[in-house]
Amino acid sequence: MEYLELWFDADHCDIYEHMHKFHNIFPKLKYLGLRKYYHIDPGSIAFVIKDSLKIENLIELDLSMGQIQDDGAKALLSCSGVRQLDTLNISYNCLTDEMVKEMKKLDIEVIAERQEPYRYLSAYE
Repeated sequence: MEYLELWFDADHCDIYEHMHKFHNIFPKLKYLGLRKYYHIDPGSIAFVIKDSLKIENLIELDLSMGQIQDDGAKALLSCSGVRQLDTLNISYNCLTDEMVKEMKKLDIEVIAERQEPYRYLSAYE
C-alpha cells in the first residue's frame, strides 16, 4: 500500500500505539494523511511524527484539517524526515503567521492554507 489517509473520530484514540506500527505494516507508504484528530491533544500528531513515525520513505505528509499549534510545528521543523518530503500539507490548523513563514522556509513544498487561531476543524462543516 502506498496511499493511506486516516480520519480520526474517536474520543479515546491511542495515536502513539497506532503510529508505531505504520512503518512495519506499510513499508512502501508514499502518502500519509492524518486528519480530523479533534479529540487528540493538539500537538500530539506532530510529536508522534517527530518521535516515532518513520517517514523517510514518504513523499507527501498531509496533516491538514487538524489542530497543530506552533509548538507542534516546531517539533515538525526538528524532524529530519520532514525535510525529505516533497510535500507537507499543514492547511487548516492553528498556526500563527510567523510559524507558517518558518515552515515555508523548508526546502520542500509546504501547503499552508487558512489557519485558525482557535481549535476549529473544517472537517466538521
